[in-house]
Amino acid sequence: MKLGDLSADGIETVEGGPGSMSMARLARLSADARADTLRFATLEVGRAEDWLRAALEDVRIFREREQSLDPSASAAVQIELLAELERELLAIRSRMAAFGDRINADTPAMVSLRRQAETLEIQIAEKLATVSASQNRTGAPGALSEQLAAFEALEIEKSFAQQAYASALSSLEQARADADRQQRYLAVYTHPAVPHDAAYPRRILNAFLIAGAALCFWVISVLIVYAVQDHIA
Repeated sequence: MKLGDLSADGIETVEGGPGSMSMARLARLSADARADTLRFATLEVGRAEDWLRAALEDVRIFREREQSLDPSASAAVQIELLAELERELLAIRSRMAAFGDRINADTPAMVSLRRQAETLEIQIAEKLATVSASQNRTGAPGALSEQLAAFEALEIEKSFAQQAYASALSSLEQARADADRQQRYLAVYTHPAVPHDAAYPRRILNAFLIAGAALCFWVISVLIVYAVQDHIA
């Protein structure tokens, strides 16, 4: 593209103007494209974050209601205690069976063993009632199996939400990297230079041309005058 102006400052302005406008327009288009690329990924992060927040809140409410940080650990403890009581009861019954008919049932040893067995049976029954209670004090389902099932469902939901959130963050970072790679810039490799000598107007050449044209006009005029005089004579 060839540009011209009547002054040196003017030609610099004319040459610099279109470049500045092009760079500004390209920067705006690039920014809009980047925003469009990141918008969907950002929305996905927001949805995943809301999901994770809701899952964590459900776990917190469950723990407060059941007053247990980890129902699975509590269940393991209860089952271990129950198994220990049953082992003790089995040992006492084995001792009672070993005595058999050799010891009278009214002897202090047999009476003590029966009392121990009865006490263990009561403790085992109470423990079973605690473990398999149908309702807890808040009115919510309190059976240990139900608590474990509910807690495991909440934990699975939380795990899925955490994975979705991590995946959304990774996708956002990837989208940001892709947007950075696809960003376009317009750079000026050769800046406009101020001319030292004006190409136009060509004053000397114009002066010679005007003088030549005037001389030709004068010669033609003289020839016409002489021709008219010769014709009259």
